[in-house]
Amino acid sequence: MAEKVTLAKIAEACQLSVGTVSRALNDRSDISKETKSYVARIAKELGYQKIGFDEKADSVRIGMVYCKERADFYDEVTLGIRKAAQELGEHVKIDLLQTQYLDQAAQTELLSSIDIQKYNGLVINAAGSETGRFINQWIEQGIPIATFNTDIPSGKRLFYVGCSAYIAGQMGAHLLGKLIGQKGKIALLGSSLEKTAWVDRFSSAYAVFHQDFPEIEICPVFHESLTQKDIYLKVLDYLSQHPDINGILPVNGTGTCSVIQALQKLNRKDIHMVGFDMAQEARTGVQDGYCDALLYQEPFRQGYLAVMNMVNYLMHGILPSRQETTLMPQIIMKYNLEIPGN
Repeated sequence: MAEKVTLAKIAEACQLSVGTVSRALNDRSDISKETKSYVARIAKELGYQKIGFDEKADSVRIGMVYCKERADFYDEVTLGIRKAAQELGEHVKIDLLQTQYLDQAAQTELLSSIDIQKYNGLVINAAGSETGRFINQWIEQGIPIATFNTDIPSGKRLFYVGCSAYIAGQMGAHLLGKLIGQKGKIALLGSSLEKTAWVDRFSSAYAVFHQDFPEIEICPVFHESLTQKDIYLKVLDYLSQHPDINGILPVNGTGTCSVIQALQKLNRKDIHMVGFDMAQEARTGVQDGYCDALLYQEPFRQGYLAVMNMVNYLMHGILPSRQETTLMPQIIMKYNLEIPGN
């Protein structure tokens, strides 16, 4: 059987990016006629055939690699994936390949166990830098790989679907800075350095506090645990030792629930807080006055668009017009808690 000619192979032969090759073969207006002609010639020489739904005899199988915790977020991701599968019909088979947590060791074990030849493509909620090694290796073998929710920017993935972590951090910091009156003492709750998204949120928030609110004292608080109980105990201890904190910004949903739990335990409604995601504990925290606002990342759309973009590439050779499909976080407060949904 002849080896399948992928866009990656054409891109290598042309010494162009996969995105450029995709846009050229699909007659996009942002590609010159000369480049389109050159790419078309090389593709023809290599024996490339563009395949569509009606022409494909076999089904396409995609592996979606992500985790189960937290259910409030990842259950919505799963609903988005299943909605896409329902719309796409029998041509597309989707396997949900899940670890318990977004943990690098667990994801490495999972990725090592995958029979990659079973899949036409994978979409990965990247747990850290080690995942990038798998992505680059499989891309070099001609297997299309994309990321969603968390990215590996240094990798060779085809595209990314998710919220901009950097902008989310900026939004959270700006909102919290205004809420506490542009001065005071805030705890910036950071997490694992393996998670690029969490590092981006932390660093962009820190920069906003430092540049825009010089009268705010920034107190970084780091934790490595992925469990809500452990983070809760750390936050509870920190707040007990630093009662003068008047603002808190965690970088993820688990941290958000942990902080709310600690504020409830200490009955500290005087501390302003901006958090992430829409867990029931977070929603209750907003309703009860322990959290001022949540940044909602549209997990349903992330799962849905990740599948649709990969299928569009596999079936039609079309990549998104940009390598990053960026969803803007929504600011959720007490009076629009019921608006997010699908």
